[in-house]
Amino acid sequence: GRHCDVVVRYGAATERAPRQILEAQSKFCAAALAHDTDIALPHCGSSVEPLLRELVAYLATRDAREREALLDACYDAPAPCEDEPAPVTIARLADAALLEDLREAALRRLTGCVDAGCAASLLGVARDLGDDRLRRECLECVVRVGVDAARCAAGAAVFDASLPVSTHAGLRRLSALATSNPLQCGATLPDAGEAIAMLREALEEQAERLVEANARQAEEEAACGPERLGEGRRGRGPP
Repeated sequence: GRHCDVVVRYGAATERAPRQILEAQSKFCAAALAHDTDIALPHCGSSVEPLLRELVAYLATRDAREREALLDACYDAPAPCEDEPAPVTIARLADAALLEDLREAALRRLTGCVDAGCAASLLGVARDLGDDRLRRECLECVVRVGVDAARCAAGAAVFDASLPVSTHAGLRRLSALATSNPLQCGATLPDAGEAIAMLREALEEQAERLVEANARQAEEEAACGPERLGEGRRGRGPP
């Protein structure tokens, strides 16, 4: 319209918008207009370029309905071949442009979408954006389905980039422990307090066993002495 006197740019996409409204609604836009006549949004990926109209509508109102409409459009957008999908890109853009409500809503949706195929890649997003809730959900998903299944679903290169091979053994141990968890096995517990008490008791028992094992090993080494330990090692031969 005639009052749209500023250009908002995102990559190759442009959209006109009212200057005064954007200045009032967004600290990022106000800071940008203090130094330039246009607004160049941080470019976090090309998948959001076709959605600039929806993004500007949200920026001009900061209304929850416009925000949800923008996120819906991100999830409806076709997945790019070589770039991150729009739901991830919009979360990165919201973080870079200081749009806290959009960032929170975008990360909340991503957390609800975690599955074996995307857990590893979203773990990288969680680390980049410092979101502990998404990070926990991704790790819990990997432990729940198993390292090998999650690696197969995500692809070895993607999975190993977020979770190096050196971490796989630890994750497998966690998966094995999870299968013995009464909650994982479907046991019925009266309330959450009892579940927490059972888990705490199991952890305390494991800690006591570890202390006892370390004490026994120290006693055996003290009783044998360094010379006998050396003889024992020579007698066993190479591993």
